[in-house]
Amino acid sequence: MALYAVHCASGAPADLANARFVRQGFRWSAFVFAPLWLLAHRLWLAFAAWLAAALAIGALSNAGGLTQGAGTALSLLLSLFVGFQGAEWLNKRVTRDGLPEAGIVGARTLEEAERVFFARATQRPWTSASAAAAPTAPPPRSQGGDVIGLFPEAGR
Repeated sequence: MALYAVHCASGAPADLANARFVRQGFRWSAFVFAPLWLLAHRLWLAFAAWLAAALAIGALSNAGGLTQGAGTALSLLLSLFVGFQGAEWLNKRVTRDGLPEAGIVGARTLEEAERVFFARATQRPWTSASAAAAPTAPPPRSQGGDVIGLFPEAGR
């Protein structure tokens, strides 16, 4: 079963048509084709960091600071890093594009995740984000004055 992060503008039924689903987990395509995958998903800063790291690995290998095996291992680790972090970078990019995360759905396929999310979304009343984030009043203080912690009476 896969997990999908659901990004939606406000969560209101009118905005559900623009919902975006991002599958969580390891990205094989990002592992195998790291620079192309980063460019295809418009992850410019991540691509620049990948390019700087790849050039540093290449420069160290050519200067004799790394053996051929160490250079290959570092390149493999860099690709693994992109594969593991790819979904998180996509989540952040979609959030920056104006679609905050509305929830997480567990499903076997994307279609099943969409069905589950839309079924849940149409069954519950939606509130605005500002109303949900409004501060609540603190609980009333007890009249016991000297009691600290969970004990009902002081001195026992």
